Amino acid sequence: MSRRRFLATSSAAVVAGAVDPAHAAAADPEPRPKLALEGGPKAVPQPAIAPVRWGEPERERLNAMLAQDSLF
Repeated sequence: MSRRRFLATSSAAVVAGAVDPAHAAAADPEPRPKLALEGGPKAVPQPAIAPVRWGEPERERLNAMLAQDSLF
Protein backbone atom coordinates (compact mmCIF):
# COMPACT_ATOMS: atom_id res chain seq x y z
CA MET A 1 0.00 0.00 0.00
CA SER A 2 1.40 3.37 -0.99
CA ARG A 3 1.62 6.31 1.37
CA ARG A 4 -0.80 8.31 -0.80
CA ARG A 5 -3.42 5.56 -0.71
CA PHE A 6 -3.00 5.12 3.05
CA LEU A 7 -3.50 8.84 3.67
CA ALA A 8 -6.56 9.01 1.42
CA THR A 9 -8.16 5.97 3.07
CA SER A 10 -7.42 7.06 6.63
CA SER A 11 -8.61 10.62 5.92
CA ALA A 12 -11.87 9.30 4.51
CA ALA A 13 -12.35 7.12 7.58
CA VAL A 14 -11.75 10.06 9.93
CA VAL A 15 -14.21 12.28 8.05
CA ALA A 16 -16.84 9.53 7.92
CA GLY A 17 -16.46 8.95 11.66
CA ALA A 18 -16.79 12.65 12.43
CA VAL A 19 -20.19 12.95 10.77
CA ASP A 20 -23.02 12.02 13.13
CA PRO A 21 -26.18 11.29 11.07
CA ALA A 22 -28.50 11.87 14.06
CA HIS A 23 -26.94 15.28 14.72
CA ALA A 24 -27.05 16.26 11.05
CA ALA A 25 -30.78 15.44 10.83
CA ALA A 26 -31.55 17.42 14.00
CA ALA A 27 -29.73 20.50 12.69
CA ASP A 28 -32.10 20.83 9.70
CA PRO A 29 -35.68 20.39 10.99
CA GLU A 30 -37.32 22.32 8.10
CA PRO A 31 -38.39 20.24 5.13
CA ARG A 32 -36.84 21.36 1.87
CA PRO A 33 -39.16 22.79 -0.81
CA LYS A 34 -39.91 20.64 -3.81
CA LEU A 35 -37.94 21.15 -6.98
CA ALA A 36 -39.81 22.18 -10.13
CA LEU A 37 -38.98 18.75 -11.53
CA GLU A 38 -40.90 17.22 -8.62
CA GLY A 39 -43.93 19.52 -8.96
CA GLY A 40 -42.70 22.56 -7.01
CA PRO A 41 -42.62 26.17 -8.21
CA LYS A 42 -40.28 27.19 -11.01
CA ALA A 43 -37.07 28.92 -9.99
CA VAL A 44 -37.30 31.33 -12.96
CA PRO A 45 -41.00 32.09 -13.58
CA GLN A 46 -40.56 34.09 -16.81
CA PRO A 47 -38.86 32.66 -19.91
CA ALA A 48 -35.76 34.43 -21.17
CA ILE A 49 -36.21 36.74 -24.14
CA ALA A 50 -34.16 35.59 -27.12
CA PRO A 51 -31.93 38.33 -28.54
CA VAL A 52 -32.17 39.37 -32.18
CA ARG A 53 -29.67 37.19 -33.95
CA TRP A 54 -29.40 38.88 -37.33
CA GLY A 55 -29.92 42.54 -38.16
CA GLU A 56 -31.08 44.12 -41.39
CA PRO A 57 -27.54 44.51 -42.86
CA GLU A 58 -26.86 40.80 -42.44
CA ARG A 59 -30.20 39.89 -44.04
CA GLU A 60 -29.43 42.13 -47.03
CA ARG A 61 -26.05 40.43 -47.54
CA LEU A 62 -27.60 36.99 -47.22
CA ASN A 63 -30.32 37.79 -49.74
CA ALA A 64 -27.73 39.19 -52.18
CA MET A 65 -25.67 36.01 -51.81
CA LEU A 66 -28.66 33.76 -52.38
CA ALA A 67 -29.70 35.75 -55.45
CA GLN A 68 -26.39 34.93 -57.21
CA ASP A 69 -26.31 32.23 -59.89
CA SER A 70 -23.33 30.52 -58.25
CA LEU A 71 -22.09 30.65 -54.70
CA PHE A 72 -18.51 29.99 -55.83
